[in-house]
Amino acid sequence: MTTTTNHTTETLATLAAAITWHSDNGHGWLQIDGHRAPALMLLARECSTGYDYAHDGSIYLEEDCSVGVFARTISARYNIDPDNVRATISAADDIYTNGDSPVRTYSRLAAGRIGKNY
Repeated sequence: MTTTTNHTTETLATLAAAITWHSDNGHGWLQIDGHRAPALMLLARECSTGYDYAHDGSIYLEEDCSVGVFARTISARYNIDPDNVRATISAADDIYTNGDSPVRTYSRLAAGRIGKNY
């Protein structure tokens, strides 16, 4: 196994362990748990498009734009096939709230260095 393959497997495993979808009747957010993956949480903050939230050491990226920015950035930064990144994100568990998700009450994030361009 090559170093690149090991690095890809490790990065995707870290991502999978640190993410959870949160959704309600109208929207969804991808939680990146900063306690499990501090580097990915910092990257998520950079990818914020201004429609995202922060709470208790996690970033919650909105599904329509910020999650795509995050996925493309992971792919480029870690040299991982974009399909593998998208598949890992798509496979994350989902916490569904009937009504408004608690995510809607968390602190808003300003657009980050990468996300402000989208």
